[in-house]
Amino acid sequence: MTAGQGRIYDYRIDEQGAWFCQGNPVTDQDLHSLLSRSLFRDEGGYFVRCQGEVHPVAVADAPLLIAALEYSPDGRGGLAEARIRLSDGRVLRLEGPLLVSARNVLYARLGRQKLLARFARQPFYELTRHLERDGRGYFVRVGGRRLDIEDRNEDQ
Repeated sequence: MTAGQGRIYDYRIDEQGAWFCQGNPVTDQDLHSLLSRSLFRDEGGYFVRCQGEVHPVAVADAPLLIAALEYSPDGRGGLAEARIRLSDGRVLRLEGPLLVSARNVLYARLGRQKLLARFARQPFYELTRHLERDGRGYFVRVGGRRLDIEDRNEDQ
């Protein structure tokens, strides 16, 4: 928190990636995008930095939601390229690592801070069509690279 900061706002992200401020849903897409892009993590949890102030964010599951998967197949069962569209509108290359929870929910680590992003149902099912398995476990090939799917430690 910055010195001289006024009120601390109560921000929360539910399991489906919806933002809430002071208990009210954030329905404005521009504000949702601003909050999501201002999100960071440190030892004490998740925070949002907005207009010079820092506010804690309670996160039910993952702070980011992967709303769509855009890809082109490579003709050999893998993907030539894959991009993910986040609920805040950002489009990023799918690079991994990929994680799966005990409840069979799929996640990816994104950006420099490796923030956790949960796959929504539709992109999850699209990606699993390209799932492969060998003696080392499950994986997806993207651009010739193997993206292993690891067990998610629920504390992450």
